[in-house]
Amino acid sequence: MGIRVTGISTPVGGLSWEYTRSDKQNIPLIISPGQKIKVFISSICGVEKYDKVRAELKSAIEATQLADAYTFESKGASTLTAGDHYTFALEESDICIFLIDNADGIRPRVQGEIDTVKKYNIKALYYFCDENQKEKTALEQSLMGAHLAKSKTVHSFSELSKDGAQALIEDIIAIYHYYCKGRIIVRPDERDEVQEVEIAGAEKYQLPTIPKATLKNVDKCRDYILKFVLGYSRSKFSGEKEKSSEIDEWGLEFLQVLLEGKSIKRFNTAMYMETLKGRQEKEHYQIVCIRWQAIQAYFSGDIEKCVEYLEEALKLAKNIAQPTWVVKDILVDLRNQHWTYCTVRNEYSELQAQKELTESSEELYYPILDRIHESLHEKYIKGLYKKKTESPYSVTIGNNLDQYGEMLASSLIVSMYNGSLTHILLIYEKIRDFVFYLSCKYDDWKFRLNLYKLSIFAGKEKEINGIQDSYPEVLNNLTADEAESIMDFCLNHPIKYKRLCSQLLAFGSVGYFLDDECYERYEKSIVDEIKLWLNSDNPVVVIGENIFKCLSGVSYRMSQDMLSEICCQFIDKHYSRWYTDMFKFIANHIDLREMSNDSANELVRHINCVLDNEKEREQIKYSPLFLCVLRRQNYAITEEMDKKIAEYLPSYYGDTYRLEITENENEDMPGFVREYAERIRKSNETQGKNGIFFGHGTREIATVRAILLEKEFVCDSEIIDVLISTVADTLLIFKGKYRYKT
Repeated sequence: MGIRVTGISTPVGGLSWEYTRSDKQNIPLIISPGQKIKVFISSICGVEKYDKVRAELKSAIEATQLADAYTFESKGASTLTAGDHYTFALEESDICIFLIDNADGIRPRVQGEIDTVKKYNIKALYYFCDENQKEKTALEQSLMGAHLAKSKTVHSFSELSKDGAQALIEDIIAIYHYYCKGRIIVRPDERDEVQEVEIAGAEKYQLPTIPKATLKNVDKCRDYILKFVLGYSRSKFSGEKEKSSEIDEWGLEFLQVLLEGKSIKRFNTAMYMETLKGRQEKEHYQIVCIRWQAIQAYFSGDIEKCVEYLEEALKLAKNIAQPTWVVKDILVDLRNQHWTYCTVRNEYSELQAQKELTESSEELYYPILDRIHESLHEKYIKGLYKKKTESPYSVTIGNNLDQYGEMLASSLIVSMYNGSLTHILLIYEKIRDFVFYLSCKYDDWKFRLNLYKLSIFAGKEKEINGIQDSYPEVLNNLTADEAESIMDFCLNHPIKYKRLCSQLLAFGSVGYFLDDECYERYEKSIVDEIKLWLNSDNPVVVIGENIFKCLSGVSYRMSQDMLSEICCQFIDKHYSRWYTDMFKFIANHIDLREMSNDSANELVRHINCVLDNEKEREQIKYSPLFLCVLRRQNYAITEEMDKKIAEYLPSYYGDTYRLEITENENEDMPGFVREYAERIRKSNETQGKNGIFFGHGTREIATVRAILLEKEFVCDSEIIDVLISTVADTLLIFKGKYRYKT
């Protein structure tokens, strides 16, 4: 008896054969792959010729047993909207096949799918038919180039189904061939040594015993973290068994508290303590119980109670002579939460916990956790180094991210096991670092989005601006739903002032992209919180730092009357520490012409009150431009303000203010040009003497240029002669460096 091969094997496929001689009927044996490629077929829908070709192509692809093909019309009813149904399927696909007839062009829905493919870096095959129109579409022309995906043009529409399926198979074979030739690299499995640490044998006074299996069986936490980061569930191979434990299940529950806003009340702390009771030594267990009471208080928003529990845990740890690292870990928790408590109360006091940490002669060290974090950072550096130094012609078709997920999961498990609040909260930062690493290596949109989301959650404006500058596509590609997800993620902060600070930064960053219904809901919520803060007898000071940053980002969608009202309330409360922020905001985002007369008059009246207040008008000197802006917007209602500026700020009034608001340019501008030319001449004389060079905050020559370009200003010959002489001296005689001459 012999066999005849009837199918081929590929990296994702199988092999089929049949017996050649048998007394009974030949029975083919078919081996199907455990995983199949997900193919999305994109074209115009609802047109007979397209529907026919799509059905034929789907059948041809699925007959190979290598792939499953998605077509919208082949699916049944769904609770999802039609748009969400095919969009989600496209985002989950491995490859998309586009079928385009030049004569029909590219419809909006197909264009949307093309944009999604580019946004999520999904592989694609493009087929164009020139049967009825030879002229290439703009899309086909844009795909021409050595570094772009190869497309194909067919001359008969009926060829699309056959050619599309054939191209998919050939692409799979080609990738496998190039892999065998070493032209495509699959990253080796880089196992990390952290799992090999013999924790069970650790010395008692170094680390309470954690069963080794606890750190190795973390598949549920790992998969949850990877799904959060990657945006989709991790694929499992046929027959793969999940390695988990009871501690892993508790970790999964708590991840939902951290990342989904689940109430701490739904995390049964008492039952978790029962789980730990049989795994920990009695003395250490007592301390962990108290620390978890502190964690529960923190996630309930009761920071005062949290501090009380931590002080109790510290006292007990010292009394029963716990290892130094345990005492210091509690001190770190106590320092951080005591600082949060002081922030809520607008107090500053010397932190005893920090004093003890500073005076200790022993280095701050956390067994196992430090090793895990060190291993993570080593892997990040190694991965980025490889990315930077690898051949530009190499292509990566795989990477094992499970190890990263396992280490992040182990970090959380150890933190929860010992009740370390600080390290539990650090999981946000650790996940953000992981997402940043992936963003540096891959052009995946989900990584950029999560990096932006986690940075906003952290509440650091400088970091948010840095990501916007480094990854401009974050704002270019952001959708309304994604903007809403960022706003919602801020709700994971359990402490009210941190939650509001995060929401303010988020609204200022992504509020512009929210749909109208969602925007109105969040605008009302944010404005109500701002007004509540303004009317509070003891407002949390740090919140004020973010209010005008928030309003600046959404000022184009907010009512000018509302913005004016908020500014007036700041002045009514005499919150002068934020006047500089407010004045800059007024200069850039307030327009008296776009608000009601009552609001405009009220705002100007409040500005006059600031000018009348000797102490408060000192703040104007740091950012006075708003006075010019308001004056130019409405000369009628700012007459009194103009007089007060002349009275209280005479030097500013006669200089920059008059330059900006003058209505008689031919009378005032010649004097300014002469003055700036004289400043340049004096600078030329003093610059470089005795080896001393200095810079200026303003560029007088740029101001002169702007004046000369004014349409209403006519410059006489005398002034022109002065300018030519000054400029010539600067360029030809002055020996300063180039930057001083420009």
